[in-house]
Amino acid sequence: MDTTAIIAGSAFTFLGFFPVPLCIRIIWVLLTDVDCRKNQCYFLMAQVEIFDLIVCLGEGVFGITVATTHRLFGFTEYVAVPMAAAAWMIMLSTNLVLATNRLRVVCRLSISNSVVRTLMAISFLFGLFFLVSYASRFSPLLIEDGLTFFYDMSLPYAQLVEKCEVYSSLVILSATLLVYGYVVGHVIFQRTIYAGVTSSVHTDEIKLLLQSVLIFLSCALLELFWNFGDVLLPASRWSNVAVNAAFILHSGWVNPLLCLICNRYAGIDSVNITL
Repeated sequence: MDTTAIIAGSAFTFLGFFPVPLCIRIIWVLLTDVDCRKNQCYFLMAQVEIFDLIVCLGEGVFGITVATTHRLFGFTEYVAVPMAAAAWMIMLSTNLVLATNRLRVVCRLSISNSVVRTLMAISFLFGLFFLVSYASRFSPLLIEDGLTFFYDMSLPYAQLVEKCEVYSSLVILSATLLVYGYVVGHVIFQRTIYAGVTSSVHTDEIKLLLQSVLIFLSCALLELFWNFGDVLLPASRWSNVAVNAAFILHSGWVNPLLCLICNRYAGIDSVNITL
């Protein structure tokens, strides 16, 4: 037996499945709490959490395959991995929609609900493109070295999808960075102008902005290591293990932790989540 695969697979499974109950609880509170339903930002955060949950479940199943070398009768390659990978891409685009919401709320820009809903629909279609590509086997995600998965670069369509992923991720992350740069600049300007006076930007909104920016930074770093890890990281099997584990940590641990910490200050009773 491959000791590295057993350790890595066990880690993936634990990291993926352990936070699932907390993720489900957070999603439930964000979608059902009276205060949360009044705030579109929390609804969008709930969507991010849903896709993070799918990533965790898919990676947990993938961990079982890594540890046991059993493909679970094709479920891992045909369902779990494609759904996890596609959910990650939808999550990235949803973060851009969340940034747009921050423009509307924090900067008071005139952005209608229909615009936000349209952007959300585009995000779903964006993820559906990747899901169909992965699951249809025109661009399958193959398990490499028994430890991670990547595109079958021997297929022309897979090469196209891989390029679409890289460039679309760069565009989405760049656009999100520009939006948050503008929002943060607006907040600094408001706090400078209205120093000592009640600002039009509420502290609760700044806490939500901080949570959104931290999530964005985590996503950006993960995309950087996923696409350019062969250049940035040591040539070791453990490098791939570390990157994959980092994706699970982001989706199942970092996001829920930020949600719990920020909710403490955002006017929502965090006890509702933890109980």
